[in-house]
Amino acid sequence: MLSYLSHYRGRLFVLRIADDLLGAPLFPMLIKDIVLLQRMGIRIVLVPGARHAIDAALGDASRGAAAGAAPPAGIGERRVTADADMETVIAASTRVANEILALLTESGARAVAGNWVRARTAGVVDGVDYQRTGRVERVDAKLLSALLETDAIPIISNIGWNAVGKSYNISSLELAVAAAQAMRAAKLFLVGTAAGVAAVPGTGSELASRADGFYSSIDYRAAERLLQRYRDRFDANHAALVDAAVSACAAGVDRVHVVDGRRDGILIDEIFSADGAGTMFYGDQYIHVVAAGATHVPEIMRLLQPQVDAGLLVPRTAGEVADRLGDYYVYQVDDTVQGCAALRLLDGDTAEIESLVVSESYRGGGTGARLVSFLLGEARRRGARRVVALTTQSADFFMEQGFVETTPDILPGGRAYDRARNSRVLLSDL
Repeated sequence: MLSYLSHYRGRLFVLRIADDLLGAPLFPMLIKDIVLLQRMGIRIVLVPGARHAIDAALGDASRGAAAGAAPPAGIGERRVTADADMETVIAASTRVANEILALLTESGARAVAGNWVRARTAGVVDGVDYQRTGRVERVDAKLLSALLETDAIPIISNIGWNAVGKSYNISSLELAVAAAQAMRAAKLFLVGTAAGVAAVPGTGSELASRADGFYSSIDYRAAERLLQRYRDRFDANHAALVDAAVSACAAGVDRVHVVDGRRDGILIDEIFSADGAGTMFYGDQYIHVVAAGATHVPEIMRLLQPQVDAGLLVPRTAGEVADRLGDYYVYQVDDTVQGCAALRLLDGDTAEIESLVVSESYRGGGTGARLVSFLLGEARRRGARRVVALTTQSADFFMEQGFVETTPDILPGGRAYDRARNSRVLLSDL
């Protein structure tokens, strides 16, 4: 936890909080955890959703109004906001923001509810006039940054104004993405009643799911492809969350987390553990393979030793790893090593992948495949024309990465083959 805290102290998190959480029994505890994060040195910006409050307010207003056709509540995921309903929409959105502000104040935080958003009309789309529904034009990042310097938590309402003072109803998901982009947030949290994004079966090992049936982490580009292909298999809420996460990552937000705000301690679990508790979307900065350094040796041994004990890997000491440290690479999630592998040149033409191990929590999610892909590229850079791997249990995995099974005769003369282990030999021509 300390390494994560050091990594995120001074960074900015944007949290979009769905308003159907307000009546949840543990919602006050969620607010307390948000305040705790701020006291740890993490900067917080909140974007409350107001869909359910607006639906309820408009329902009450229509029941009290004269008989007549009511305007459509929405088409697709975007609400049509009639001119006559705008006052009710503003009142409902303000009420949600004030409820959150009250809980923050009760928890000892300084918070400011306001609007720092320039908006424009959504206009007419496919013949539908969205009237007072708007789009985000600009988030005033400079003013929000100045407010954060006072140790206050800004609460950004989903109401925006244009240059001449006309108000618009904005999607809180769109607003949260825009705020995270404008503020260069390290994380965007989409906090609602979804425990993550439910896995779509049959999409390949690249998108492995947890035992609870939800994705743990997804490269946002893979998520975008998934949604394009299987959108009809997502419910509307999950599809909207994936769309928002993809947009945020594509705009430069490092990570987007979809979490269930009804669960006690969900933010702490998601931030301060390697596995997390929701679904995390990531871009290029999330996970990367780096050359191992001296400080990585204990972490490499932590991964290798259980495999050695099980007879799956040839024994190696920490000294042997340190002596060949230039051959080793680690797969990092923030400051935590979740995988390792070595690449050894056997001669001018042949390189060998060794010591490929992925931590249990990251197996099945494409981590091993990414390590192999990286090492194949590194082998090319070193001038090798082929790469071999010797394994007793993982032949199928290497064949999935494009390797073919061959015989020990392929090994260069200087590479001894242990007949007692009887390892299978896999080959990839570069």
